[in-house]
Amino acid sequence: MIASVTGEVRFVGATQAVVEVSGFGIEVQASPHTLAGLRTGAPCTCTPPTSPARTRPRFCSVSPVRTRRKSSP
Repeated sequence: MIASVTGEVRFVGATQAVVEVSGFGIEVQASPHTLAGLRTGAPCTCTPPTSPARTRPRFCSVSPVRTRRKSSP
């Protein structure tokens, strides 16, 4: 089982996104509301839901990764 996926967003659709991780494109499913915050080319992290219910579709929780600015010397 995959615990989380962190990489660059390559595609955002209505209910899925593709996140590239070390050269692999991983398709993740999420609600349109969840995917609305993603932008192609931006880094993000996807984590599976913590709900134990196995009968419902499995959707990811997707969040943009915050990048740190390098301070000038």
